[in-house]
Amino acid sequence: MAELYEIVIRNETEGGNSPIATSPNVNGEGNAGVPITKKDSASSQNRLISAVVASNTITPYIQQALTFGISQVEMTTGSPELQRKLQAVTGVASSVGSIVTSGIVGGWAGAAASAGMQLLQGIIQTSINYVNINNQKIIESENLALARSRAGMVTNKSRGGGVV
Repeated sequence: MAELYEIVIRNETEGGNSPIATSPNVNGEGNAGVPITKKDSASSQNRLISAVVASNTITPYIQQALTFGISQVEMTTGSPELQRKLQAVTGVASSVGSIVTSGIVGGWAGAAASAGMQLLQGIIQTSINYVNINNQKIIESENLALARSRAGMVTNKSRGGGVV
C-alpha cells in the first residue's frame, strides 16, 4: 500500500519575527527578527560588490559608444594623432577601472592580480604591435621593389648599374 505523507506550511512571522534576511551573529546563526543595519560592514561590502557587478553589466555598452565616438575623430577632425591619443586614454582608463573593480571585489590581492594581468596584456599587445609593424615594413619594401622593377629601375650590379 502507498504511504501517506502530510506537508504542513506554517506562517511563523506574526510573532515579531521578520521574513527579511537577518544579520548573522558570532556563531553564524541568524538572529531571528533582527533586521540588517547599515553598521553591518559585511552587509555594506556586499552591497558595494553588488553595485560594482551591476555597473559592470552596462560597461560594455558605454565602451562601445566611446569606441564609436573615438573612431569618428580622425574622419571628422582629420587628426589621426588625436584619435590615437584618445584611444590610449580610454585604454588606460579601462585598465585602471578594472584594477579598482578587482580591488573592491577581491581586496588588495584582487587588485594586484588584476594589475598583473593588465601588465601581461600590455606586454602581449606591444609584442603583437611590434610584429605587425615589422610585417608592414617587409610588405612595403617588397612593394617598392616590385614598383621599381616595373619602372625599369632594377639593374644588375655586375653590369655597372647601381640601383637594385
